[in-house]
Amino acid sequence: MGYYSGDNSDMVSKGLHAPKPGLNSVGEYQVAGRPFLKTLVNADITVNILASTAKAADDNTITFPFVTSRIVIQNAGGCDIVAYFCSTNIQDADAGEVDRSAVKHNKNYFVIPAKAAAASPSTLDLKIKTRKLYIAGYGGSDLGANGSVSIAAELTNIEEPYDCDVDNIDGISG
Repeated sequence: MGYYSGDNSDMVSKGLHAPKPGLNSVGEYQVAGRPFLKTLVNADITVNILASTAKAADDNTITFPFVTSRIVIQNAGGCDIVAYFCSTNIQDADAGEVDRSAVKHNKNYFVIPAKAAAASPSTLDLKIKTRKLYIAGYGGSDLGANGSVSIAAELTNIEEPYDCDVDNIDGISG
């Protein structure tokens, strides 16, 4: 059995090093499970996706430190909410009009209904890789302070920037 000192500092200069995991690293998604938890009270959700303006501010942006493998969103509030993965400030690539949000125009969002009385919270469970999640209100203009939205994510070790906030990503931004 050979001796291994554990010091590989000189190996990088020789070209022998372990690469960082990337977006297509299957093993990273199979063993993902680093927890990420966040709770928003409905009073924190100030943006409504159905607002009359073409583009809305993305106040409720959750930025993950690593690429996700799975996200579970629970709506324990009294109002419907939406979850989406691209900023509403990204313009629709097919639109001839100026300032038309791709997310809003193409309805690239998930609606999570309000919690019914004496029922468990509405849940959206997605197996998705992303670095950002946006939460907004849906329907009623006043979300109030009753209830909360909980976000639980399984993170991988992939640090690579994965950004859906660009034009011409089919099904996401336009």
